Amino acid sequence: MVFDAHSDLLYDVTRRRLLGERRVPTLLYVVAAQAMSGIVPEVPALIWGILFVAINTFVNIRGIALTDIVNRIALVLEGLVLAVWASGPQETFWKDTAWKDPASNLGRTHQIFACARADLAECPQIRPVHTAAEAEAARAAGQIYAFLAVEGMAAIGGNPAGVDWYYGQGARLGMLTWNETNALAAGAGGDPQAGLTEAGRRAVRRMGELGMVVDVSHLNDGGFWDVMDLAAGPVIASHSNCRALCDVRRNLSDDQLRRIRDTGGVVGLNAFHGFVHAEPRQQTARTLALHAVHMAEVMGVEHVGCGFDFCEFMGPGNEGAEGLESAAHIRNLFYWLEKLGMNRQELEMVARGNFLRVLAGPDLPPQ
Repeated sequence: MVFDAHSDLLYDVTRRRLLGERRVPTLLYVVAAQAMSGIVPEVPALIWGILFVAINTFVNIRGIALTDIVNRIALVLEGLVLAVWASGPQETFWKDTAWKDPASNLGRTHQIFACARADLAECPQIRPVHTAAEAEAARAAGQIYAFLAVEGMAAIGGNPAGVDWYYGQGARLGMLTWNETNALAAGAGGDPQAGLTEAGRRAVRRMGELGMVVDVSHLNDGGFWDVMDLAAGPVIASHSNCRALCDVRRNLSDDQLRRIRDTGGVVGLNAFHGFVHAEPRQQTARTLALHAVHMAEVMGVEHVGCGFDFCEFMGPGNEGAEGLESAAHIRNLFYWLEKLGMNRQELEMVARGNFLRVLAGPDLPPQ
């Protein structure tokens, strides 16, 4: 089992629920089965669906070697399917229903949380959790567990009391900003030297009082160091790589990695191609594994985790590195980590143990 510290799926869940869709993972099998039934009407859609589930399960169990072969075969088949779709009527399964924008960022935030609650209520296989103990209980019960996190708090403006609202909605990890500059802080796209605003400082202190983990991914350098001066516990960078291997603002310097280590925090490996390497040919699962090796050398392996940031559903330009195109390919990273010398215990730490350690603190009541 892998703990992915950063997933953008709530964005997609919100979009699809507003389009009237439900239970999206299951729909993928349904759509594929219906399509094949149309091509081969002698075979019912139900049989196609069962066949797709069985094949996917078999491939996952057999491991990476078979996955590689199946991927190559699928690439050819996908090309044929693409040709069929391109030559057919110009229709799409995803209807162009208008995305209804609320009047404010806060309205959008309420909308996202409402959609998340609705989706989780319809999916008993996933249990929302608040602590590592709850996560382990869910795992023991055979469920997938999910921590809610906030990527940017622009919605609360300059009012740090908004942190309490996020906490009350179940969020236990949070970033002050995405890449933008807001009333709390400047993001990676802003002035690198700008520090936290006074409201941002109060927000960080409040997060510490609540036991809410501060996430510095997307924060600029000035804000990063301010957070380190204020943090009351472990700080994480849920989805950031190493500037030593890919020098972009969204990645972290070795000094920043060491400072996160000193708080007891963790840095999650980001699969987004542009944060893996400047050279497109080097944007691969193996190169991301080299980021993990570098982090382990600088911080210690107990501070390395996963935060893949898969967002291929957002369209072209949002792809993961080669071999890490989606969550279905996570095993490729661990294949390379093992090849590069990590033992089984270290792989388990990177996969889930390190982030769960950070989240193992008590679930403090609001104060």
